[in-house]
Amino acid sequence: MGWANQLPVAFLPDTFSKEIPPVVSYGEQTFRMLFFILTFMMPLNKDNLQARWAWLSYGFGLFAYFASWLMLIYRPESGWSNSLLGFTAPAWTPALWMLGIAYIGRSFFFGLPFGRWLVLSVCCLFLLFHNAHTYIVFLRIAE
Repeated sequence: MGWANQLPVAFLPDTFSKEIPPVVSYGEQTFRMLFFILTFMMPLNKDNLQARWAWLSYGFGLFAYFASWLMLIYRPESGWSNSLLGFTAPAWTPALWMLGIAYIGRSFFFGLPFGRWLVLSVCCLFLLFHNAHTYIVFLRIAE
């Protein structure tokens, strides 16, 4: 990431990963990997209204995600960046673009049975661990 050297100290890898319970770290990494494996197995759909809304959710989610990082990078001392909502925004805004991805797909490649519930479940589990990780870091720096 080109901005990695501009991240607030709390988000640098050595600080962000410090003293995170293994169940949180492993859960986060496992469900992140599963989500991306599932999404790479889905052809992209753009043929119906649902897919158009999904693409909109994806685009808005990406915008919100990058905006949350820009606030932390360029306004680290702001009230937003130091609030629970602002500090954790890069952890919860992926819900928007991940939801979009889940609804863009309607099948898996190779004739595998498709269930949107599977993609959404993996997404929710990833977000649970990812937000827990970020919350732990927030509590640590708030001390």
